[in-house]
Amino acid sequence: MTIRNYFRFLCHSALGLGALFLALTAGVLLIAGGYGPAIAALGFAGAIIVLVAAGFVTGLGPRAAAAEGERLAALSAARKLEEGRDRLLHLSALRLADGEVARARDLVVLEGRRFLESCPADGKGGGGREGGPSYDPAALAAMGDALELVDAWLRESDETAIEKRFGSKDSHPIEDGEARVAAALREKAALIVKARDRVSSEIPGSDRIAIEEELK
Repeated sequence: MTIRNYFRFLCHSALGLGALFLALTAGVLLIAGGYGPAIAALGFAGAIIVLVAAGFVTGLGPRAAAAEGERLAALSAARKLEEGRDRLLHLSALRLADGEVARARDLVVLEGRRFLESCPADGKGGGGREGGPSYDPAALAAMGDALELVDAWLRESDETAIEKRFGSKDSHPIEDGEARVAAALREKAALIVKARDRVSSEIPGSDRIAIEEELK
């Protein structure tokens, strides 16, 4: 943890807020006692320094900062996971004609939901075999990319349908467009699967089979 983050997390913690309140009280009391603003400001700064130093020496400060850092990280992770759920909901709601793109989209939605189920709902550290991260930004980015791909494919399909209806020339032809979009979506699904392995404590089927063979 950097010094900057230490003080940022400490100021957000209950201990840090309490220290700020006590220091402010000391400054107010000095002003009430007839001392000038300059003395009160020095008293406030001195109280802050003493309280922060005491917290650091006793270990209460680092523990409070670490706990607050974990709390803020968990909140951020929970928000990111909620964004991922929204992306999947939107992606699954898009109406696609039966075909490669629709099947690839369904695969992304399936793997995305499995990934989110593997992430802790509170955003705190998971049980992954690589340190237990609470979520993987790569999976959430893949969900967003998949949504953009399908949305772009739908817009292009609608444009092509309108041009065919009125006998116009296709202004944005895409060679093998459906196959290319479907392939890109399957790549996103593969990225999500890898991310799930990083956050999940579940042993993959291939590893489970290898373990069973070793035990025989």
